[in-house]
Amino acid sequence: MISESILSLGLEPLIKGMGTVLGKSGIEFAGKQTAKFINRKGNLTQEALNFFRPIAKEYIKNYTERHGILKVLGMQKPVNLDDVYVTVQLLNPETLKKFESLEELEYSFRQERRFQPQKIEKQPGIDIANNEKYLMVLGGPGMGKSTFLRKVGLEALKGKIEKGYKHTVIPVFIELKQFRSREIDLEKAIAKEFENCGLPRYQECTSHFLSKGKLLLLFDGLDEVPTELMGDLVAKLKNFVDRYSQNRFISSCRIAAYRSNFTRFTDVAIADFDNQQIENFVTNWFGKESDMTNECQKKLNNDDYASVKELTQNPLLLTLVCLVYQRSGQFPNKRVTLYDKALRILLEEWNAAKEIPNQYLGYKNLDTRAKEAILSEIAYENFWQNRLFFERRNLIKQIEKLLKEEILPDDSSVNGADVIRDIEVQHGLLVERAEGIYSFSHLTFQEFFTAKNISYDSEDIKQLIKSHLCDPRWREVFLLIGGLVTKKADKFLLAIEQQIQSYVTSPKLQALLAWVEQIVDDSESDIKLVGKRAIVLAYAKAYAYAHAYADTLAHADTLAHADTLADTYAHAYYAKANAYALTDALAYAKAYAYAEALTYAKDLAKNVKKLSIYKNINFNELFDKLDNLKNQIPDRNELPEIHLNFANKITKTMLEAFQLTKDMIDFSEEEAKALKNYLYTNKLMLDCKNAAVRVSQITWNEIEDRMLKPTRKNN
Repeated sequence: MISESILSLGLEPLIKGMGTVLGKSGIEFAGKQTAKFINRKGNLTQEALNFFRPIAKEYIKNYTERHGILKVLGMQKPVNLDDVYVTVQLLNPETLKKFESLEELEYSFRQERRFQPQKIEKQPGIDIANNEKYLMVLGGPGMGKSTFLRKVGLEALKGKIEKGYKHTVIPVFIELKQFRSREIDLEKAIAKEFENCGLPRYQECTSHFLSKGKLLLLFDGLDEVPTELMGDLVAKLKNFVDRYSQNRFISSCRIAAYRSNFTRFTDVAIADFDNQQIENFVTNWFGKESDMTNECQKKLNNDDYASVKELTQNPLLLTLVCLVYQRSGQFPNKRVTLYDKALRILLEEWNAAKEIPNQYLGYKNLDTRAKEAILSEIAYENFWQNRLFFERRNLIKQIEKLLKEEILPDDSSVNGADVIRDIEVQHGLLVERAEGIYSFSHLTFQEFFTAKNISYDSEDIKQLIKSHLCDPRWREVFLLIGGLVTKKADKFLLAIEQQIQSYVTSPKLQALLAWVEQIVDDSESDIKLVGKRAIVLAYAKAYAYAHAYADTLAHADTLAHADTLADTYAHAYYAKANAYALTDALAYAKAYAYAEALTYAKDLAKNVKKLSIYKNINFNELFDKLDNLKNQIPDRNELPEIHLNFANKITKTMLEAFQLTKDMIDFSEEEAKALKNYLYTNKLMLDCKNAAVRVSQITWNEIEDRMLKPTRKNN
C-alpha cells in the first residue's frame, strides 16, 4: 500500500525533479516532444505534469512498498518503517577503538553491561547524511544499516522538509547482493528501478539523471557480495562514483568486513542504542497510549531484566524483544528461551534471510554446533579467568587447539584467524574493541556461552558453586545454568543449598535463625512460611543496620538481601517500608529526635501487627510503653549521658518487644559478611529455581521448608 503521507509530501517535488531534467534532455517519449515540457519561464507545463504524475506516483509506490516497511524475524504483518523508526546515531568508527586501558574496558563492561569509549561523540544520522556527499555506514549484524539507508531514501522522497533530507534528489536503493556473476552493471541496476515505475526510455533517462547529479544512490550490503566477486565490485563501484561524482552516495557494510577502499567516502559507524533510543523504539512499537508501552519499559528498566535490556542495544534484538513481549504480554519466564532465540537469529536466521554467503573456505566446514562449541570455549575459559576482553593471538591459539583436537582433527585447512574474522563478520558475536583486543558483542552472550559450557559437566557445576556462588558477577551464569541443564534441576538446586548452609555456621548466626523460626513459625498469617521468615529477617537486618549506624561500625552496609527475599515471597511493600521505618526510628533516637523516633516506632508496630507474622508478641503493651516514653522525653539541656540513656531505652523497648537483644544483632565484620552471603545466595537459589525448565515440586518444597532455618544435623 502506498504511503499517503509520503505521496502528499513527495509527489510534486519528484514530478519536478524528473520533469526538469528530462524536459531538457531532448528525449522523445512516445512522440511527445520534451521541449513542450518546459515553458519560457523554465517551469513544467501542464502536459509535463500530466505525463510525469503517474510515473512519479508509481515510483513512490514502489519505493515505499519495498523499502518503507519493516518485516523481520517472522513477523506476521509488516509495519511502516516511519512508524517505528528511531533516530540513528552515527560516530567515527575509530572512536570505537579508543580506550585508556584494559582495566577501563573491563570496568565499563561490568558496570554498564555495554562498551562505552570515553568522550564518544555521536551525531544524528540524518545530519551526517545531509553534510556528507559520500558516506559509508558501518555496523555489526542487526545494527540497522539497511534500515538507515531505506529511511534516508524515504526522507529524500518527501522533499525538503524541516529536520529531513535537504537535497533535491531521487533516491535509488540497490541491494548489492543481487550481483552474483562477473557481469556487474550498476547503471543497468539503477535503470531497472525506473523501468519498474513505467518511465519510457528508462536507460537513457537514467543516464541523464546520473550526468546531472539528480540521484541519491543507496548501495546496501557491500559485505553481502560473494567473496570471489568482491574485488570486481569494489573496482566498478569506485569507478562508478568517480564517473558520476555529481550525485550523492551512501553505502553500507558490516564493520568487520570493511577494508577502507573508498577514499572519497566518509566512514561512520552506527552506535549502539542508548536508553532514550530504546525507550523511543518501544513507544513507537506499541504506541504512546498502549499499556504495553509502560509495562515493557518498566520491565526493561528493572534490574532483574538488565541482561535482556543489554540485548536491546542492538536494534534487531530490540525488535525481537518487542515481538516476544507483544505476543505474550511478558518476557519468557525462562530467560534461556529469549537468549537462545537471539543467538539463533545471529548465528543462522539473519544471514539466511539476507542470503549472505560464507566468506572464507576455512569456515565452510563449521556448522552452527561447531561455532557454538568454539564460542562456548572462548567464553568459558576467559570468564573463568575473570576476563571480558582477550587478545587476538590468544584467541587464535585457543581456536586452533580446539579445531585440531576436537572439532576438525582431520582438516588442517582451517586457521584460527579466519574463524575469528568470520564470527565477527557473519554473526557479530565477537567484536574487535581495540587493535588486537576482542570481546563478545554483549556481556549477556559471554555469560550464556559460559553457562552452556558448564551445564554439560556436573563436576564443572560443583566447582562453580563452590568457587563463585557468592560472586554477583556470576549471577547470570547461575540463572542460565538452571534453564540449560537437560535433566531436572533438582541436583543443581540441592548443591546450591548445601553450599548456602556453610555460610551460617557461627553460633550467633545460628541463634538468629533459631529466633526467626521460633518467632514466626505457626503464626496466624497465611503468608507462606518462608515469606514470614524473610520478612522478620528484613526487620532483624534493619535493627542491625540501625545499631551499626548509630555506633559507626564499618560493616553496617553489608547487611542486605533479606528484603529482596521478602519481596519475592510476601508483602514486599510492607516488609521494606516497615524495615526502613524501624531503621529510621532507631536512628532518630540516637540523634535525640525522640518524638519522631517514637512516632516511627509506633507506626511500625501497628503495621507489623496487621501482618500477623509474629507470634507471642504483646503489641498493646508495646503501644503503652511507647506512649509512656513520650511523657519522659528529656529536656534538650540535659546532660549527654541522660540523652544517651533515653535513646537506649527506646531501642531496648523495641528489641524486647520483638524478643531480641543487642548481642543477637551485634555482628562482627565476618558474621555480617556471612549473613550477607547467606541471604544473597538464598535469593539466587530461588531465582535459579524460577529460571529452570524442570524442577521436582517435591524437591523444591523440601528445600523451601529448610530455607532461612538453622542447620539441622539431619539436613
